[in-house]
Amino acid sequence: MTLLVIAAIFPAGALIAVGAFSLEVIPLLGGLLIVLGVLGIFGVILAGFTLDGILTSALYLYAIDGKVPHNFDNKLATNAFTRK
Repeated sequence: MTLLVIAAIFPAGALIAVGAFSLEVIPLLGGLLIVLGVLGIFGVILAGFTLDGILTSALYLYAIDGKVPHNFDNKLATNAFTRK
């Protein structure tokens, strides 16, 4: 999941870079792009931590009860605790 978060941060970084370069030409647009890029990075990080917490909670419930929570694939839980 970490690779997905890193890949999703790249477009936000591009917004920040374009905003920084356009600050001299159109300051309002440059500032807006920088703010959108920073908000995008925070959004991706927040979504990543949220999804990580959901998956960790589901695996915890499976480890304690031996039952896969609703809306989760049975193979996902059983393969999480097998040797690779």
